[in-house]
Amino acid sequence: MIPSLRAFRLPFFSLCVRPAALWAMGGLLLVLVFAGPANILAQNPVNSAGGNSGTQTEPATVYGQVRDENGDPVEDANIVVFGQSGVGATSDAEGRYSLEVDIPPSGEAITVVFTHVSFETHYRRFTVTEGKFYRYDPGLTERTLEIITIEDERERQEFIQAIPVESIEYVPNPAGDPIIAALKQLGAASNNELSSQYSVRGGNYDENLVYVNGFEIYRPLVVRSGQQEGFPFPNYQLTERVAFSAGGFEARYGDKLSSVLDITYKKPREFDASLALSLLGGQAHVEVGNGENLGFLLGVRHRDNSYLLNSQNTSGQYRPSFTDVQALVNWEASEKWEFEALGNLSRNQFRFVPETRSTSTGLVNDVIRLDVFFEGQERTGYLTGMGGLSATHRPREGLQLKWLASSYRALEDEQFDIIGDYFLGEVEENLGEDDFGQVAFGIGTGSFQNYARNRIDSWVSNLAFNGFLEGDQHFWEWGARYQHEFIEDWINDWTRIDSAGYSVPQNGNEVQLDLVLKGNNQVRSNRYEAYLQDTWTPDSSAINWNLSYGVRLNYWDLNRELLVSPRVQTSFKPNFFEATKLINLFNTSSYDNLYEVTLVKH
Repeated sequence: MIPSLRAFRLPFFSLCVRPAALWAMGGLLLVLVFAGPANILAQNPVNSAGGNSGTQTEPATVYGQVRDENGDPVEDANIVVFGQSGVGATSDAEGRYSLEVDIPPSGEAITVVFTHVSFETHYRRFTVTEGKFYRYDPGLTERTLEIITIEDERERQEFIQAIPVESIEYVPNPAGDPIIAALKQLGAASNNELSSQYSVRGGNYDENLVYVNGFEIYRPLVVRSGQQEGFPFPNYQLTERVAFSAGGFEARYGDKLSSVLDITYKKPREFDASLALSLLGGQAHVEVGNGENLGFLLGVRHRDNSYLLNSQNTSGQYRPSFTDVQALVNWEASEKWEFEALGNLSRNQFRFVPETRSTSTGLVNDVIRLDVFFEGQERTGYLTGMGGLSATHRPREGLQLKWLASSYRALEDEQFDIIGDYFLGEVEENLGEDDFGQVAFGIGTGSFQNYARNRIDSWVSNLAFNGFLEGDQHFWEWGARYQHEFIEDWINDWTRIDSAGYSVPQNGNEVQLDLVLKGNNQVRSNRYEAYLQDTWTPDSSAINWNLSYGVRLNYWDLNRELLVSPRVQTSFKPNFFEATKLINLFNTSSYDNLYEVTLVKH
């Protein structure tokens, strides 16, 4: 250590210092200055690489040829030194390898590891010396692979698209249902993102078929799309399989023309439950099964869209409340008989008190604004319930017979009485004015009134039968259904428009309303349906081809019309590549869990 120069600084007031002492002190400083760095360099020699790693040693070399039990060379064998990262080699086409290893301190032995995906791991210990060469020719033992067979039963028909349920769980959707969100990505459209209803290819919202475990599902009739709707019928937490067709579907589906949504619920065999809560509501489900032949599903959903609806163009107090409860019981009485019971109860209320609305239109230098001030409120609510029973009989392999009975009831009520006073004005567009962006002067005023007292009571009951027969290349399906409908409708709906002090339209003698709907209707009708179809899948190694053809009959005694609907669909996919074997490789540090997988195609 070099002494501090401060220790040799003389005070300025020193009066007497001997010259001999000064010479001695100066010599000591010279010794410390020149000897100190030399000692430091001697204690910390710098290696050729520029670091302070100590004295370098020449590595040892392990080389040889890797062979199997029959003496044949093994290519692509990995050779590493256990515990030394970055030290490794690979055998060439002749099995030859060469591996340089670092000399461990204190003369410890090293372990060389030989690995290959087709052979057992081989270990060899060496005590190596600096600069020496060691030849070693290992003989690897062939690995015995465990055979795993994966079987996949592909559906004979491919005319309806299957949607992986697990992949749509986190699809963002303000309506709170991932199934509807997935449909909107597959071509379904909606008038706004808050709507749980959808249209396909320009069709009406009522032109979409929905099936759950074979039961056809109905929706309320008078609910206005986008705000008053509740949950869609399918409950995602109870769903096992989702299939969707955007038109051109088979004869086994009904006569609505837009789309088909086919839902299959789970068959629980053990206990499972979930709970999800948010500021918009919550949902929970329970699965209970005895592990053999009995399963029970229960799903509860509640949602309040007040936070989302507050961002609408019309400001006001939105109070929507949607609650839905579903249950499914599945009982496999024997290998040939299976019974199911499905129930649903849904209560939905929508209350809206509008306050104001402001809408602007026009060009940058000519902006017109319409301000509306409201009085009154809207109340909409409906209560729906559905119950169904089914029995499935499998008398022999490849033959299935299924009977279904269900009933749907809906009580729907729509009441609103809203008066709006509007003011139409021109907006100030001059940036220098204090009232820029505000209405400079008025153009006109007026008012309107929307009034409704509407109510619908609908009751739909049906009996159905479906049959399935599977052959080598043909899959036959047939069925029949009887449906009874009772709908009672009360309508009292009118609109009044008052512009600049007079009613529009007007004839000068009396007050006329713009729109008037009044009535009391009762409709009782019966529908008779039947279908027959075949799906042909010919055996071919070069192409995967399906052909579905069938006919559907529908008679409705309300209009006394018989509809005959023949339907044909075909699909094909060339098989350019046929996968027969798959080797699944795990991490490179361990090859103990290695399997050969054979794919068996059905």
